[in-house]
Amino acid sequence: MFPEYFRRVAGANSKLRARYDYVRTQLFGGMEFENHSVAAQSNNLTQPTGTTAELCRGVREFRMDDIVVRR
Repeated sequence: MFPEYFRRVAGANSKLRARYDYVRTQLFGGMEFENHSVAAQSNNLTQPTGTTAELCRGVREFRMDDIVVRR
């Protein structure tokens, strides 16, 4: 739901980055995703810490078709 936030956090944590790389490569065939709609709705995405619930507080609407392949 928060790919931009997850990439930012994974960039600062080697274990999380290894997990991210594995999922991206093995499950998604190397594709990455973006969700600009959710990122624009939540100010909490810029915070380096926080739970998923905290991130969700600022999101008014979430639609699956807002998730797109990162270019």
